[in-house]
Amino acid sequence: HRHTLLLAIYLCLFGYVFSQSDLPPCTPEDLTGDYTRCLSLDDTRTLYYHYGLCDTNVDGLPPIPSPISGLPCDIDCDPGWYLPLNSTTCSICEPGSFSLGGGKRFYEWDTMPKTANLVFTTYCSELDSVVPSENFPSTCGWDLDGLDVNSGDLTGQESVNSILELTVSMLEDGSIGFKYMCDVERTGDVLVYKLDDNDPLPLPVTSEFIYMSIPVKAGVHTFRWIFYKNPEVGTGTDIARISFVEIYGITAADDKSCSICPPGTYQPDEGQETCISCPENTYSDTEGSTSCSPCIGGYSPVGSTGCTTYDEPCDAGDDTIALYTECESNGSEWSRTKYYAWAIPLFCDNTGLELPANETNIECEDCPPGSYESNGGFERCTYCANGKYENNGKCTSCPEGTVAIPETHYTEWSRWPREFGTFCYGECLSNGWQLYGDKTVATLTAGVVSDYLLTIVVEIGYGGGFEYDWRIHKTMTGSSFQVTVDGNTMDTQVSGRGTSSFALGYGSHVIAFIAQGDGSSSSSVDISSISFYGTYDGGVVECTPCPAGYYQPDTNAQYCSACPYGKYNSEEGATKCEKCPEDTYSSRYGSSECVACPTGTHSGHGASYCQNPDCTYQSEDGEYTYNLSPYTGVPQYVNNEEQYSGYYLVSYCGTLYEDDSECTNSYICETYDKFNPYAPARNYLSWAQTAEFEPTEVDPTEGFTLRFIGGESVGCSEGVNRTAKVIFTCSTEEYSSLQYSSHLSTECETVFTQTTVYGCPVCTIDDFEREESDCEDGEMTVSYNKKKDSRCNGIIKDETESCGDVSLGFGVVVVVLVVVFIGFLLLLVAIVWVVLKNQRLQVKYTQLKSGNVEMSDVDVDVDGEE
Repeated sequence: HRHTLLLAIYLCLFGYVFSQSDLPPCTPEDLTGDYTRCLSLDDTRTLYYHYGLCDTNVDGLPPIPSPISGLPCDIDCDPGWYLPLNSTTCSICEPGSFSLGGGKRFYEWDTMPKTANLVFTTYCSELDSVVPSENFPSTCGWDLDGLDVNSGDLTGQESVNSILELTVSMLEDGSIGFKYMCDVERTGDVLVYKLDDNDPLPLPVTSEFIYMSIPVKAGVHTFRWIFYKNPEVGTGTDIARISFVEIYGITAADDKSCSICPPGTYQPDEGQETCISCPENTYSDTEGSTSCSPCIGGYSPVGSTGCTTYDEPCDAGDDTIALYTECESNGSEWSRTKYYAWAIPLFCDNTGLELPANETNIECEDCPPGSYESNGGFERCTYCANGKYENNGKCTSCPEGTVAIPETHYTEWSRWPREFGTFCYGECLSNGWQLYGDKTVATLTAGVVSDYLLTIVVEIGYGGGFEYDWRIHKTMTGSSFQVTVDGNTMDTQVSGRGTSSFALGYGSHVIAFIAQGDGSSSSSVDISSISFYGTYDGGVVECTPCPAGYYQPDTNAQYCSACPYGKYNSEEGATKCEKCPEDTYSSRYGSSECVACPTGTHSGHGASYCQNPDCTYQSEDGEYTYNLSPYTGVPQYVNNEEQYSGYYLVSYCGTLYEDDSECTNSYICETYDKFNPYAPARNYLSWAQTAEFEPTEVDPTEGFTLRFIGGESVGCSEGVNRTAKVIFTCSTEEYSSLQYSSHLSTECETVFTQTTVYGCPVCTIDDFEREESDCEDGEMTVSYNKKKDSRCNGIIKDETESCGDVSLGFGVVVVVLVVVFIGFLLLLVAIVWVVLKNQRLQVKYTQLKSGNVEMSDVDVDVDGEE
């Protein structure tokens, strides 16, 4: 009964998809079956027969056989094998067929696939929803392109999700695998997948098709591919592509039969899990082919079911390419050989024609810029050492304030450098871009849908960038020439010619040149030169001044140093950086100027951030002051449990520190744990750049509000920026941490609440009662006790004051009298000594005067008196 019920549910879940009147009539070959789910390897399962997707109202159709129960569950067929109905032994797939070992692969996208247990649909939704929206046209969604399905043309659409939805019944634990690529904006476009009600997860950015597999449990599931288009930028093709989807677990057993290879493919071996596309200039026009036939008198792209007849014979001059070997030395001089090859793809008949003869001893190409021809050794051209540049065959040091940035140039296209790779997706007429001697070429052909990729892996240091010369022959209609860096589209062209350049940061990068052809017209793309700057190997032709914001105090340098936090310079060629003036700051390395501090904040010399040093806010009349200084430099963490949200960091006293937040010059930064629905390419949003005081409307002692303004506008209505506010409630007894208020917040205004004593105004002297202690030894203690009805923040410490009615103790009086008496005696002795000495001097003077004695004859006595 359990098995019967499970199968009934399984068939009913998808019965709504089809009406029998829309289906072809059934034949005996349409009879198939399905197994019930195995709960364990020791369990058994039942085989139920049924007809496939066809109309069973046909006279003479054989009846459906009875179910077969008791079949073992412990049978596991590998890919390339299958389990025939009512069998207990796996059988191998014959050549010309394949099996996944218990799954289904969808790789033809002429219509949206649907079977008895799965269905694909597509639509567009609002930014934060996965429900179809009437605000977008019914045609909005993923487009079918035969070879792949893509996210569609979203030009002119803002804040839109383009969704490809798969509803599937999994009878066993399995997986959903797919091969995809995504052309996204550097600032926001993203492709994510979402399984049921789980959070969406972003897929890695890639300009090449890569494979991804997601495990899925048994049961009915909804799997969505969601392409989000950033409304703030509009360059690039803004598209995601899926070439195939394969699902394992949609049957309760391994494949019941092998799938036949479709026309345009083949499989020469038995026991395989896929078919092989016929190479260019071959074809297969029947199902189940084991080989492809060569095109005679014509040509064909990859995966063809037929050939196109040549219109005319080839010309040995116009349809050939001149190429060169590497330069080689014969001991005295260097030379190379010129040889010829037929153009690829070839649209003419070269039967019976011979290529031109090789030419030897051809002069080598010039040495690359920044190098010079050496007189001997294994290498013909030599680069200068780091920090030097080539000047008329000599290496010269770069002076202070300048650096030697190595360059690598590619101008010869006779062989691929080791860093290059090329390939093709779709109905390819060649295996990628082709070498044409003086250029590399991608050829797009009318009636052939194909993408040609040329990729370069490069390691970049200081001063990185690249430049290339390009040309498009004829105007592309529906096709395009794109350039991507690490999967991000940098440029898209459909006609013309030019030289384009882009900067590159430190590290390893993948540069891709992509010629995308939709088959609507013929055209070709040429690249004649590609140059990279800031490579670790290469030559230098001149010294480069350090740009504003950077400096170099030494000679022979290869890179400039960025001005650190709190410093800047505004001139090229600097040898040092200057400190930012007061009330300005620089919070990024390499600043060329300092930013003025926001209103209400300050900074000292050389500051990397601004703060409200006192973190105090006053009412307009100056009567009330609120002190938040304990929060200086301490951001408040607030969690948000709502879907897609993360956590907030809130600063009351100035912008958040760099180490705390990814937001720049922000008071409030929201960081998403998993997925940012407003800017999926990054995980944060800035809510404010300035804080303003806002008093309460009734009683200032009840609290106040800090209003934060100047946040990002992404996800808000036109002309609206995100704002936030913190509502402080005054309480001298209760405390709560900062809380997010979901019922007060809106999409573009976040409201926080906090109950704290710091929400109360700062106390004044009128908020306290004065209490004095008893006077003791001329001093007393003064205490200030807060009045019962006072609602304020602060205390006044106890003070010590002098007091009147001073009385001295007996011991103190005795000591004072003794000191006075001793002083009097000392003074009396001094007076007597002075009087006696003066009398002796007078006697001697009188004696001298009466004796008329010369002063020179008078001896000094032993006491020093004359």
